[in-house]
Amino acid sequence: MLSNYGKVGHEIRWHSAAGTCTGIIERIDRDEPTADPKVKADYYMVRLHHHGNAGVRLNSNMMQALAVTNMTIYNAAMEAR
Repeated sequence: MLSNYGKVGHEIRWHSAAGTCTGIIERIDRDEPTADPKVKADYYMVRLHHHGNAGVRLNSNMMQALAVTNMTIYNAAMEAR
């Protein structure tokens, strides 16, 4: 199932204070609570490529601010041209 930013196995890219990060979505936990009890979010476990293969857990609210790009879909669209 495709979520807002991808599905398990998709590669995503975003920009942060640490620079440009890329990784593979390993798991998506849907409708999890956030610090605000009125707001829920999807949480993405992402295995990073260039940071010692570390993992990060991003929530969908934060991902909107980070301007996440789904590279799997982007690359497929570019190949189809």
